[in-house]
Amino acid sequence: MSLRGAVTVWIPLMLFLSTAGWMAVAGSVPVWFSGTALVVGFALSGDPVVRLILHIARDLEAQRRKTMAIITAGRSTELTAADAAGPGEPVGPPLRGGLVIGVLERLSVMACFVLGFPNGVAIVVAIKGLARYGEFTTGHQREQFLIGTLASLLWAGAGAGLVLVISAT
Repeated sequence: MSLRGAVTVWIPLMLFLSTAGWMAVAGSVPVWFSGTALVVGFALSGDPVVRLILHIARDLEAQRRKTMAIITAGRSTELTAADAAGPGEPVGPPLRGGLVIGVLERLSVMACFVLGFPNGVAIVVAIKGLARYGEFTTGHQREQFLIGTLASLLWAGAGAGLVLVISAT
């Protein structure tokens, strides 16, 4: 098991299970614990969720290219991966620092929502976009950035919503 897997899967799982176990035994969990556990758990567990969504997006793009190549070529035979990729632009190097940047982004977004400052999300997105802008060399990287950011923001919003629901009870 890699360190990334331990940090993004096992730690959040332990936080969620300890909160659920405490709630099952005691009937209620103090907000200081459940809120913190959920915020940290959602911030860390967002990485595998975002990676899954990016993987699905890559598969859909490859399937679209394969279909277009078949239609264009007028044939219905199986294509190789090189044929399916087509003459598109190169993928380029991967964007670095995604784990740390993603965790910080999700923590910031959840803090904005939980503390009642939803406008702060726009500030977080603007800072991230400006900081990453110079790194984009291909359309693939821009697409990866957009899909990853939106998935991360949705995951953080779900976590913040859960914290607000639990803290209201």
